[in-house]
Amino acid sequence: MEPPQIRYTKTADGVSIAYFAIGTGPTMIAMPMMPVTHIELEWKVDGLRRYGEAVAQAGRYVRYDGRGFGLSDRNAHDFSLEAMVRDLEAVVDAVGSDSFVLMATQWMAMPALAYGALRPDRVSALVLRLGVARGEDLSGRVPALLELVRNDWEA
Repeated sequence: MEPPQIRYTKTADGVSIAYFAIGTGPTMIAMPMMPVTHIELEWKVDGLRRYGEAVAQAGRYVRYDGRGFGLSDRNAHDFSLEAMVRDLEAVVDAVGSDSFVLMATQWMAMPALAYGALRPDRVSALVLRLGVARGEDLSGRVPALLELVRNDWEA
């Protein structure tokens, strides 16, 4: 499968969000694995690419980079829960999905739950993998993860 075409959408507060959508049929939107997210580079990782291709065989697979990371606007300063919900909302509107499965990992569980509570008419199922209920549980690890990404993306 060819690399997915990267597209961009704007959030309500003007932040540019990079995303791709591949496949057809029922939609699954996978939220970014913040802070380690770069949809173009992730596609070059065999396991991640094969996963995306497998999901795209069953339906439409949508992935995006969160604000401040990957191909999205790096000048973003607001990383609040509301901002993360705006990112997801912009992607949902851009792909035009009325109903979709929403998948979130670790601390992105919080904005996934918030979006699901705000828009239960759109979220047909919610998949939380290693969900974190409190941001402070991981906040001490973020600087170390960012340093690792800067120094050794492939790790």
